[in-house]
Amino acid sequence: MATPSSSTPPSPKKTSRGWNPLPDGGLLASAVTLCKATLGAGSLALPGSIMSTGIPISILLLIVLGILSMISINMIVRAQTHSRMDTFEELVRSYFNNLTGYLFEVAMVIFCFGTAVAYLITVADLLIPVFTRAFGPDAADQAYAYPFLNRPIFTVIIAVVLLPMCLVNRINNIRWVSMAGVLSIFILAICVFYVFIKRGVSVDLTPAAVWLPTHGFGPVIGAISGYIFAYVCQTNVPQIYSELNPRNESTMRIVSVLSVSLCFVTYLTIGVFGFLTYGPATEGSIVKNMTQDFNDGDVFVAVAFILMALAVLAAYPLNIFPIRASMKATIRGITGKRGPFQWWVGPLIVIISIIFSVVVAIYLPDVQTVLYFVGSVTGSYIVYVVPGGFCVRLLKARFYADQARQASMSTIEEPSVTEQTVARNEEVDGKVSDSATRSKFDYSAVVSWGMVALGLIFFVVGSYQSVVDVIDFYSSQ
Repeated sequence: MATPSSSTPPSPKKTSRGWNPLPDGGLLASAVTLCKATLGAGSLALPGSIMSTGIPISILLLIVLGILSMISINMIVRAQTHSRMDTFEELVRSYFNNLTGYLFEVAMVIFCFGTAVAYLITVADLLIPVFTRAFGPDAADQAYAYPFLNRPIFTVIIAVVLLPMCLVNRINNIRWVSMAGVLSIFILAICVFYVFIKRGVSVDLTPAAVWLPTHGFGPVIGAISGYIFAYVCQTNVPQIYSELNPRNESTMRIVSVLSVSLCFVTYLTIGVFGFLTYGPATEGSIVKNMTQDFNDGDVFVAVAFILMALAVLAAYPLNIFPIRASMKATIRGITGKRGPFQWWVGPLIVIISIIFSVVVAIYLPDVQTVLYFVGSVTGSYIVYVVPGGFCVRLLKARFYADQARQASMSTIEEPSVTEQTVARNEEVDGKVSDSATRSKFDYSAVVSWGMVALGLIFFVVGSYQSVVDVIDFYSSQ
């Protein structure tokens, strides 16, 4: 989604210059970027989540929430196609009002900021053991090794390295980085399976722990929040769709199916085999469990650690982009600014966001606590409530026709035949007929309201449990 508040330029034209396996704005590039926006630190917390819920319930939740994530993506694209708007902030203000727009921007910033924090924590978890082994156990006080072994300083170094990638304007500019990140996570999944084959099923694992949630109701709610977070890619959907070539809903639905399916297989592999390997000793991040294999000199695990760190690094900018867009939209809403911003505004927002994410990552270094909190407090709102709300608004014939009429004047892309029909539908006694022809991509009232209700339930229950988890974390320090 991450784009300045002004509309994104039309997708670039395809060229015939040579063979390009990952063309700018192509279906594969879009699927890879969406997959990378989904895959990240959330995959590392999956074994711990499965430990809380048991394998059968976890698989069911991963399937159901994956399907709901696809529906959510399609709802956002439906709203975007119908209104011809290219940023989440514009969509929310157009479909609702300015107040809702401000609330959404706050939620977006909190969500993306929390995710960025989790990624910084994860990179440190992955690479500090690598540097510790490379420099040796007695090098901690040496000047050449200290910056790489001291967690706060190393986190700052990571942020400085990430800064250039966070300053680009188009999400397709980092599509090759996203591809490398996706492949790295696939290798991690293979590595988790490899460790399972090497170690076997944990001897401390009981049948009840495998099949049932044995840790009470609270951890199950926390795990659901983790699963919600694991599928969140909606923050980047508007920008990915605006850069898609050809830009149409049918193609974007293929993109969403490919992305979510790949994520499901990856999550299932990492989650199930990671849990079976470590049993009740499974940590909030599987990386902490695999550190022992790394310390034992396992080369495959060492390579997987490094590649996973690169994957998380590739995902970090995808969370800074939406923060920049949301902050710009908020500034526009408060000041009434219509023209372009000064060149330095975007970079300043990026730098401030990175600095604050570094500070929080240093003082709350538990990735599972961060992911559960972010997933429940803001993830449910962004993934379910807002997209469902878009389609609820489109249920109203008057609003549907007005949006279609405005969209028909857009030069970004031609509205569909069915939407032009709605826009031309004649008014009777000042009302638009509810029998107006609609698009085949529209969602029913049951699905639309169901998404909103589900999001509100997850928000209330999950937020309570997440606050309890944060309090417990600090109480145990």
